[in-house]
Amino acid sequence: MVDPAIEGPRIYKLLYNDYDFNFGGSVVGISGAQGSVKTTACLDLAEKKIKHHPDEKIFWRETLKSPMQCQRLLNTDYVLYVEKGLNLKFNEALTQKRIYPDVVFFDNVDELYSMCGYGVVNTVFFKSKKGWTDLIDKCNMNSFNWDSVFLDEMEGLYKAGANNQTEDRWWDWMDESGEVIKECRKSHTSVIGNYHDENIIDHRVKGKFMFFLYGFGAVVNASRSRVKQGFVDGCKRGEFCIALGRNRYGKIEIMTFYPAIENCIIPYI
Repeated sequence: MVDPAIEGPRIYKLLYNDYDFNFGGSVVGISGAQGSVKTTACLDLAEKKIKHHPDEKIFWRETLKSPMQCQRLLNTDYVLYVEKGLNLKFNEALTQKRIYPDVVFFDNVDELYSMCGYGVVNTVFFKSKKGWTDLIDKCNMNSFNWDSVFLDEMEGLYKAGANNQTEDRWWDWMDESGEVIKECRKSHTSVIGNYHDENIIDHRVKGKFMFFLYGFGAVVNASRSRVKQGFVDGCKRGEFCIALGRNRYGKIEIMTFYPAIENCIIPYI
């Protein structure tokens, strides 16, 4: 049996180190309770990707009415992109004072993709949540480029169930999203999303996940990996059980803890 402490870092390294044109992009689901540093894992991967592959475009999703997580980056700059027509505002968290950070406006995903730079985290705000599926599809179309899309609080986009009110015709959109994400691997696009509970993600999307990171408080889906629930229950803050399909699994520790930003920016409409 392979030592999980050795196999875990090997699997994690597949997510950021070497481009493998035969393997392609990676679709990653990161789950756990609040405080299990799911967003930290995303920040860690984003910075590692930029360090190892500065010619890869990195896109990042923030949630509204919450502190912007991209401000916690240690060694990487971020740029804010806002779709025209979205009445987005920004406040300082402590003072609630309205502020006006530098933003770049765009008309559509084609323009956005051409404008976004390398070596930075391109933080994007769309008018419609469907914009994220459109962006992933755009990345897939540029199949000779390597791109990564990070979806913080992924359940805000791809929530399961007929009560999903994120968009009209949600069923068709989830079906389309699953098909788009299915093409990521061979199109050299990586999608990394975090969420509290895998059951809240629509099955047509989560069925395309290739890698799983389970932090403390996560519930393991036994049909998707060989990771045992007791293995995950033993995780401390910053530790994750990592699995690649049903064949490989191990354990990792996210060593970098990103600071909380005292006077962070909160976006809202």
